[in-house]
Amino acid sequence: MKPSKRRLLILLSAIVIPSIIISCATSSILSNASQSTHECAPFNAIERCHTIVRATSQPARAMVLALHPAYTSPQRVERLSGFAKMAAKQGFDVLYPEGIEQHWNDGRGAGKTKTVADNIDDVAYLTALTKRYAKDKPVLVMGMSNGGMMAMRMVCDSEFKFAAMATVVSNLPYSLPTDCKQTYTLPVWMLFGEADEVVPPSGGAIYGSAKDWGKVESAADTLAFWQKRNGCDDAKNNITTIDTIIDDSTSLEITTNKACNITNINVVGGGHAWPGEPKWYAWIFGRGPVSDEMNTTKVLLEWMKYL
Repeated sequence: MKPSKRRLLILLSAIVIPSIIISCATSSILSNASQSTHECAPFNAIERCHTIVRATSQPARAMVLALHPAYTSPQRVERLSGFAKMAAKQGFDVLYPEGIEQHWNDGRGAGKTKTVADNIDDVAYLTALTKRYAKDKPVLVMGMSNGGMMAMRMVCDSEFKFAAMATVVSNLPYSLPTDCKQTYTLPVWMLFGEADEVVPPSGGAIYGSAKDWGKVESAADTLAFWQKRNGCDDAKNNITTIDTIIDDSTSLEITTNKACNITNINVVGGGHAWPGEPKWYAWIFGRGPVSDEMNTTKVLLEWMKYL
């Protein structure tokens, strides 16, 4: 076999085989009929779909409204994070809705998307869906990228009062600082990638281009926004650094403020990624470096236990 063909086969094996393994290992909970239910039904004359994953032991302690990134799906979120599988074992129901054409109308003005062009009312849809499944349980809203931005909009614009919010590589959508209607405080957990080339840490246009993907505030301004809404005193911020993996090019700068229950993690050298996800997965989609300094799913669930 020629070296070029051998290298190609090795590359394909490195991509395809792990994909099959991870898909079988982490996405099966979404198709497990005894623990999850997938449903589609019209809302405002548009068919909307979602999957609810039930906690292993019922009744659940709380529910997580988990919002996927743009141009992906709950199934792919599970492949990279295994979140619902681990959360269900720890007593959480996980509600995975699906955005129109895999996108959420998060308030950043992404005119290229159908959700913005057609003014899809995702706030109303997600509010109704949350009320349906939450009953009397507390609900944490979380998401990555576009999903995290939509989580922020839900806290600002939904009539539902969320128990906490967690976001990964998601800056504050450009419209929210002036339009946010939030009247309550809540625990906030956020993670940003310092080398993110999709959602710019310094703020501005998504992908850093003139294309109509919308605009966001900077990571620093996003933190300041939620600290202000929670009544934080910056002087009480505690900053720690974690850099334990010798052959990893990233480190963590963690800002906590226990007085107002905000945690902010800056992944120095990190890209548009979910730290702990398979590196090959982020590489395929051009999302930049993945940090090995933490497993985001485990850290998030540990934080959620004390809410």
